[in-house]
Amino acid sequence: MDSLGVIIDVSHTGIKTIDDILAVTKNPIIASHSGVRALRDHYRNLSDDQIIKIANTGGVIGVVFYTAFLSSANSSSVTVQNVIQHIDYIKNLVGIDYIAIGADYDGGITAPVGLNDVSKMPALTLALLQHGYTPSDVRKILGENYMRVFKEVCQ
Repeated sequence: MDSLGVIIDVSHTGIKTIDDILAVTKNPIIASHSGVRALRDHYRNLSDDQIIKIANTGGVIGVVFYTAFLSSANSSSVTVQNVIQHIDYIKNLVGIDYIAIGADYDGGITAPVGLNDVSKMPALTLALLQHGYTPSDVRKILGENYMRVFKEVCQ
């Protein structure tokens, strides 16, 4: 896949598969729609070690909006603040350059209150700015980090 310029996405893979991919790839990899296991212990979420390894490739973690991956609370009480918790965690662990949005709206998900569909994305932008993220940080999260990976891998 490296030689073909194909971005490797590990969001639906297991722990060993991620390690196997990291052992052979020379390009950044992504987790297009994943959460943080330290915040929500779900088998589909990433451990700190996995997040660090993905960041070390120059890759990106797209924070998912699926309420079951964000919180163990009832889906009707999961909000944009839960998404920001996952973003904050990744930022504090590896930095702003490795975070993106991986909403997974096309996956038939139950999204957080206030982020029901793509038309509600301005609410996330506003919440990030109110939470202390700079306009530059928000641009990275909303697309620039993915674009950096696309440009590097898909030459």
